[in-house]
Amino acid sequence: DISRFLSQREVSKMMTARVHRQIRERMMVEQPLTEQCVPALGLLTTSLRRELWEHIFGRHLQRYPLFRWWSYQDESIVTALCHGGSLQWQFLAPGDGLFA
Repeated sequence: DISRFLSQREVSKMMTARVHRQIRERMMVEQPLTEQCVPALGLLTTSLRRELWEHIFGRHLQRYPLFRWWSYQDESIVTALCHGGSLQWQFLAPGDGLFA
């Protein structure tokens, strides 16, 4: 329980209020589904699943000159990135830091 956690660590009332407010705000935002949330994806053949990942991730990778160049040089590199487990979605809320 977050209240108990903050109380045990003697977090100030002002900070506690901020923490609670942000938790409430983020709990109200609908999070996009991940692959783990959709067991039916496991029913797809390997080839169709690869095509799906290339379709999903490939269009995002093509936005960046480095990946466009790699794709031009050797399309198998980008293909491997799309379905080799190298990429995963990371959904950030406003104010979250991407680089830590």
